[in-house]
Order: sequence, then C-alpha cells, then structure tokens
Amino acid sequence: MLNILTDQTQSVEELSSLSDYRSSLSIDVSVSASYNGFLASGSFSASAGYDRFKRDIVKTSSERFDMNTYCLQFVAGLSPSMKIEPTEAMKKAIDKLPNDIKKSNLERWLDFFRIYGTHVAVQVRLGGKMSQQIIMKSKDVTKLRAEGVDVKAAMSMSYGPYSGKVKMKASQDTKSKEKLENTSKTQRTLVLGGIPPASGADSAEGFSQWAESVREAPMPVRIALAPFDEIFDAVKSKSATYQLAYEKYAEKYGAKDAGALGVAGAAPKSVKEILADYKPHKCTFDQSSYECKCPSNKKIGLGFQLQANCDDGKLDKAYYTNCPVGVNGCIGSQKDLSGDDESYTWLMCGPSEIRGVIQRFVKGENVVTATCPSGTRVSLGFKLQQNSDSPDKWIADGCTANEQSCSLGLKNQGGNDEGYVWVACFPADTPGLSGIRNVAKAGDLPSKSPSLSCPSGKKIIAGLNMQTNSKMGRVSKYFRAISAGGRKYTTYTKNEKGNDGYFAWIGCS
Repeated sequence: MLNILTDQTQSVEELSSLSDYRSSLSIDVSVSASYNGFLASGSFSASAGYDRFKRDIVKTSSERFDMNTYCLQFVAGLSPSMKIEPTEAMKKAIDKLPNDIKKSNLERWLDFFRIYGTHVAVQVRLGGKMSQQIIMKSKDVTKLRAEGVDVKAAMSMSYGPYSGKVKMKASQDTKSKEKLENTSKTQRTLVLGGIPPASGADSAEGFSQWAESVREAPMPVRIALAPFDEIFDAVKSKSATYQLAYEKYAEKYGAKDAGALGVAGAAPKSVKEILADYKPHKCTFDQSSYECKCPSNKKIGLGFQLQANCDDGKLDKAYYTNCPVGVNGCIGSQKDLSGDDESYTWLMCGPSEIRGVIQRFVKGENVVTATCPSGTRVSLGFKLQQNSDSPDKWIADGCTANEQSCSLGLKNQGGNDEGYVWVACFPADTPGLSGIRNVAKAGDLPSKSPSLSCPSGKKIIAGLNMQTNSKMGRVSKYFRAISAGGRKYTTYTKNEKGNDGYFAWIGCS
C-alpha cells in the first residue's frame, strides 16, 4: 500500500539523558508493544548513535538541542486487515521453537532472532529529515535559564531554516537570543534524503533547494514496527515465551546494557534518588572572611549562607546568599561588622553539581516570592519571617513542591520584619516532585526541644536546624545539617541567656 502525501514539520528537542535520547528516537521509530513496555523502551540502545550520545553528551555533562525538520512525501505499509504469513522456512523455524527458555532452549530462541529478527516493519514514511544539533555544556544551559532565558525558544529564533521567520515579541527575546549567541557551543547539520544544499542548511534558500530535491531522492525517515507475536499466528501461541526470550536477547545485545543505562540520566531519578549521593555539611564562622568546603573534595550540589548581624540585643541585619554549585567550597565575606556577628553555611555535598537544578533565595517585605525558571518546579524549599527585635518571634513554613513559585506574606509583629524564601528548582519532569513535602517551624524555644515529622510513609531527604538568640555567637554550636533517613527530627537546642528561638526545616520524600 503506497500513499502520496506532503507534510513539513519542525520541532526543537532538548536531550540531556539517555532516556531523552530514547524518547527522541521513538518519534522516528515507533514500536507496538502495549503488552510490554520493555520492548518499546529498550529497542534502541544497541545502536551506534546510542553509544555516541552516551559518550558525547551524558559522560561530558552536556546537553543537545535538535532542530528537526521533516519533509514527508510518501507512506507505504501493511493494511491492518491484511493477514501476513511467514515464509515456509521461517514457519518451520517457529514450529521448532521451545515453549520455555530454560537452559539450552534460550539459545535456540536467540539463534532464531539472529536469523529472522524480532519485529516486522508495518509502515514506512519516505521523504527527508534535516537535523541541526547544537551541543552546550549543562552548566551553561543552567546559567542561561537562571538569567531568565527560554533556551528552546531562543534556539528557534537563532537556528534552523525557519529562524528568520520567527518574530521576536519584545526586547527580552532579543536579549535572550544575544545571550545564547554569546554562549560557547558546537553545531552540526545532518541530512537524510534529498540532496544536501550547497548554500548551507541555515538559509531559507538552502532549505528550499533541499526540500525540492526530497521528492526525487526520498529516504525512510519514520518507521513503525510490530513484534512477531502481533503479526504471525504461529508465534501468538508462544507469545509469553517470545517476550521472555526477546528480553534476554535485548539484554545480551545492548537494550539492557548496564554500562549504558547505568550512566547518569539513563532512567530519570527522583529528587530522593538524586540526593542519596549527597551528604549534608555545615560550617559556622565568626571572622570576616571564610570558606566552607565539602569534605573529601566533594562538590556542592545545593547550598546557601546566612550571616546574622546582632547589635544591642537585636538581630540588626541578616544576609542570605546561594552557594555556587559544582565547586568544592563556598566563600563568604561578612558585612556590617559590628556587635555579635555569626555566619552559617549549609551544603549538600556529592560527586558533582546536580544537573538542571537552579536555586533561588529572595529577600523582601510584605510579600516575598521565589519563582523557578521556565521548565523547572519547586522541590525543596522554605519561607522564613525574621523579626529583628525578637529572635524568638520568627515564623517559618515549608514551600509546596511541584509549583512554579513559593510565596511568603509577612505578618505584622510590631518590629522590623523581613521575609526570606529559598527554593531548589528541579527540572519539571523529575519523577516524584509532587510527592515531596517541606516542613518548617520557627518561634520561641520551649522548655522541651521541638521536633519536626515527615508525613506518614515519607522520610527526611534534607534539612537544617538552627537556634536563634539576641547574640547569635552564643548559639552557633547548635547549628545542624540534618541527615537523611529518619521520619522525625528533634531539634538540637538549649536555652541560653537572651531571647532564645529556633528555626528548623526538613524536606521529606
């Protein structure tokens, strides 16, 4: 069955993990496997492109943006009503296949797959595909997003045959395009079908020349596959064994290659799974400059600093700043040195920066909002109202995960109150974001140390505990970075001279 069609489409895809790469391939190669998701998800990892992506992108902490333009001309395939029979030789081979894969029986199935394959091509779309690939370091992509750049939109404006036709809505679009152009990157163009344009793929003229040549020299650019037990009656009676044998075959020849799928990003990890590789660390300082370093040369994944400036029995000023990620240490410098100053640093230390994660720390009055960049959502976070007159009048609450932002509306407590909101923004497609719960408390220090508890079925994945006082130097020894694992945390505090209070936060998953 052959049909003639004309269809042009363009899309921008962001690829930073092996799962992203598999998803992108599924656009061009669809696998009918409703009964077994493994067949669909594991169908591409034996390819040379899979290994190249693992080597060039995943292992180098890079991201690839693919601008794919399709020019589809023909479609050919099998009619759903058509009954397909295997060749006589294949039919005899199927009849001899065992009904289990025990011991030597598995090898007979593997021999069958090596000779006849595992799937049938039921539809092929012919035409052309032009793919422009832009490769950037993940840290540069994260930096652009932190500066408010919609990277995919900026790519559409800057690259591809339609880039000149994309209208920029405002000066922000122009600035985003300029920031992207000033960021280090590599570019390559791949053409399948048609004749590669002599004038280059970026120009409208070059694209037009290529599109016109596709009809004369089409290539298969999209294909649909179906497993044997959906097509051949002779295999349907052995469907369960076929599926098990195929899984073993795929495991042996690449689809479950642990070396590939074990690389970071092979399967999306939840926040809890990511933070399992990171350990909490804290530092306190009372000198004018300092550096809090991760132990054993580990790298900062998350972190921030607080400087408390106390004078005349009051918390006169407070400064919060995010720590840089992907480095060993967080350097600070105290400001407004007068009275009793103390600096606190909280870190999550691990093997590297956490890809795609952006921290926000916002200070203000009345209503304070920390907003995650486009494509990310709140995971961990807290909101804190500080009262400069009385450290025991602080108010705290946890941020709601999987939201675009976290806001704090300050309450009037008869003093100079300031609000602070900290959030760690994870990519929006991170599994389990909606299941995270942030719990935070602050206030007057009771006679019995207060405690925080995760909801039923959840455990702590990160947190901190600090005591507040009119002279913070007295209580810095009670500052703690909370370890993961427990469901309940009892704050480490002790009544000292002065207006004692406390602040504690835990993230639960």
